[in-house]
Amino acid sequence: MNKKLEHVFRRSAALFLLIYLILLIGAYLVPTVNRRREQVHMALQTSAQMHALRLEREMVALQERVYALASRTVIRHALRDYLDGRISRAELQQQTQARYADGVAVYDDLQSAARYDIRGELVAAYGEPPPLMRAAVPSGAAAEFAIERVGAHDLLVTVAVPIVDNDRLLGQDSVRFLLARALLPSMQRLTLTLVDDADNVQRGSAGRSEASTYTLSFALAGTGLLLQASYQPVTVAAAIAELEAAALWFIVLSAVAMLLVWYVTLYRGVRPLFQTLVQQEAQLSEALQQRELVVRETNHRVKNNLNMVMGMIDLQLHSSEPDSDRQAALQSAMQELKQRLRSVSTIHDMLHSGQDLQQVELRSYLQRLVEQTVASLAAADVRLLLRGPQVSVHADTAVIVGLVVSELCTNALKYGLDQGGELVVEIDQADNADSAGASGNLLTIAVENSGRLMPQQIDPYRSQGFGLRMIRLLVEQLGGSLEFQRTPQTAFRFSFPA
Repeated sequence: MNKKLEHVFRRSAALFLLIYLILLIGAYLVPTVNRRREQVHMALQTSAQMHALRLEREMVALQERVYALASRTVIRHALRDYLDGRISRAELQQQTQARYADGVAVYDDLQSAARYDIRGELVAAYGEPPPLMRAAVPSGAAAEFAIERVGAHDLLVTVAVPIVDNDRLLGQDSVRFLLARALLPSMQRLTLTLVDDADNVQRGSAGRSEASTYTLSFALAGTGLLLQASYQPVTVAAAIAELEAAALWFIVLSAVAMLLVWYVTLYRGVRPLFQTLVQQEAQLSEALQQRELVVRETNHRVKNNLNMVMGMIDLQLHSSEPDSDRQAALQSAMQELKQRLRSVSTIHDMLHSGQDLQQVELRSYLQRLVEQTVASLAAADVRLLLRGPQVSVHADTAVIVGLVVSELCTNALKYGLDQGGELVVEIDQADNADSAGASGNLLTIAVENSGRLMPQQIDPYRSQGFGLRMIRLLVEQLGGSLEFQRTPQTAFRFSFPA
């Protein structure tokens, strides 16, 4: 086996060396084509980004012009006096129209302008009045923009700003400008579009809108506008096409060569090794089945031996009636020993009949154990109630838990439920985290009875009786804790990590 592994290792090293050489050549050949293609893409993207920055500066300049117009003192005060009722509308228009026209006429690219009061009524105009952008623009709001494409490359841009006097909103100035050649890109392969509602688009985002089109998006800060630049994939020069063809042939031939080398060096060497591993796995599986069979047979024999011992105890118990207190105590001790043996026998019976040789379903185990205990020890009508989830524990843990529960149920039947009543066994599972931060499950098992209460002079934590001492030692062996409740009914609870 070692020689076969060494042979496969050498073949693998040869294959990996070949792959390394192929990748080394490809690392030079393939990126040459990609670098040229990326250079063309980068040039187009840079051109679109620079155009977006230029448009952004132009929009800011237009906004500053309209703010300057809206801040002119005389016509602004006239609008305030009109809204306060100190002058009439005719007087407002008389004081505003000429000054307003003089103020806007200085801009060569201005097409038309209009001033609206806060009610949306036209106060003054230059040219054909642009429409009111909104019924009322908040005094703290930024300028609003509206665009309209004219021809292939020109734009009509309408800018609206609020007219404010001492934080009081008086109205709105709406001015329309013509931006000639605004959408004429520096590279002819770019197509530019300016659209509204760019609030949810990040600056510089890019993507493929269609299978054959690249689209770039640039938000113009403070305008609510979005510049979209699209272009078709660039056809590279003949040299680039030759490089692409060479790279493609290199990839195809490399793949064929690697498949051939893989078949010769690895497949033919690994296949016998794989067959050997399959045979060994089958042998291990057979050995594991034999081991399970031996363990099941051992559990079965242990159970039979324990049942034989319990049968001998039963024979001894029924052979004669006790004629003295000592014989009665001896028979009681033998009966308790029988119950303890039954808890161990039940475990081995479940391990023999179950699928798992290490884990035991705790609730099913306790159900069988307690039912057998009640059937053999109950002197009156006792109602058994078992509650809780079905949890799995290790067989060694289940043996100890069974001894504790059996002892508690025996004490309850002998001293508390001799006149009948209800016996409750409850299983509870909770998360447990120790001081080191490790988490696990904490199992709590409670045994309660509704019969006579335990006498006050008996302290379960200090009693030297064999049963209670054994319970304390077994709980300590589990790494758990024991709790006792005297009223309203006798209850024992012990918790341990599982």
